[in-house]
Amino acid sequence: MIDILFTTLSKVSVLLIFIGLGYLLRKAKKLPDNAGRVLSLLTTLVFSPAYTIKNLSASLTLDKIGSQMILVGYGAGIVLATIGLAFVMAKLIARNDFERRSYVYAFSIPNFGYFGYPLVEGVFGSEVLSQLMIFCLPMSIACNTFGYLLFVKDGKLTIKDILKMPVIVSVFVGIAIGLSGLELPPLVADVLTTAGNCMSPASMLLAGFELGGFSLKSLFKGGRSYLMSAIR
Repeated sequence: MIDILFTTLSKVSVLLIFIGLGYLLRKAKKLPDNAGRVLSLLTTLVFSPAYTIKNLSASLTLDKIGSQMILVGYGAGIVLATIGLAFVMAKLIARNDFERRSYVYAFSIPNFGYFGYPLVEGVFGSEVLSQLMIFCLPMSIACNTFGYLLFVKDGKLTIKDILKMPVIVSVFVGIAIGLSGLELPPLVADVLTTAGNCMSPASMLLAGFELGGFSLKSLFKGGRSYLMSAIR
């Protein structure tokens, strides 16, 4: 138990250091104003899909598909319950429609990918990580559909739109490769591993860069923010 605690603290510390670097680089004006958009696109279109494909294709096999579908069911149930509770809590504390939608998003969409996946892999290994990815598949879909629509009035999403999303496509590609039993060519596996290893640092730099656009005083003031964090 102590070993797991220290490993977790070590992994979290690394991620926090990258957040701090992003913050300092923004404050020192060492990065251009569009650096956040570039990091976001690289993470969404390249690093995160590569990370997902690499882990699912290596860990998910045909003999495990039954138990994995049970995980999907549990994940879907938790997503629905969380979203329902989020609406109730947001209605109690929000002062306007935008705040309500913001609170619903904050209460119902956790940072399970960019922060959670590398942490779980470092502490528990790739096998547990693949189970977490399958469990979070309903959350991934909810984040990219329900989460998106919360901030787009009269927005519409079709099944075709959802299937074009890199995060969704990469999950199904990784599952298909794993279930097929095919081994990735060494060059392809190396490319996926190298790109996937960039996901966590890039996403944490992005988080720090975005935080750097605010003053520390503004980040720590406001009782509602602390209440929201406690509920979350």
